[in-house]
Amino acid sequence: MDSNIDWIGIVKKEARGHNNLDLGTIQHVSNDSVTVQKGLIEKETYQFPKSLIKDFDGNVLTIKVSETELSHFKIDQYNSPTVRDQYLSTTEIDRGGGSGGGIQIEPISDDPTSVSDSS
Repeated sequence: MDSNIDWIGIVKKEARGHNNLDLGTIQHVSNDSVTVQKGLIEKETYQFPKSLIKDFDGNVLTIKVSETELSHFKIDQYNSPTVRDQYLSTTEIDRGGGSGGGIQIEPISDDPTSVSDSS
């Protein structure tokens, strides 16, 4: 394993195995492993120990794994962020407008005893 790898910088980069095997995109890095996800609709998630990392060229992380060995590293559940979580993390809360919501402020009546019924 290349000890000069910027582990934070490899997230969202491409991962490849033996014979240029497409492993997908790096989703997460922990102290001892790298989680990779392949596919858009039918996603396959793999977790590889860092001991299998061969090198990183700045764009592609090379992992010492063949297609026949791949099933040993497949994980069934990976708690990736939901589409809603991703949307909320990239959207300004107070933008408002449109059918997406936002806060609508009703005009204040001059009569304090007046009650507005909006139903």
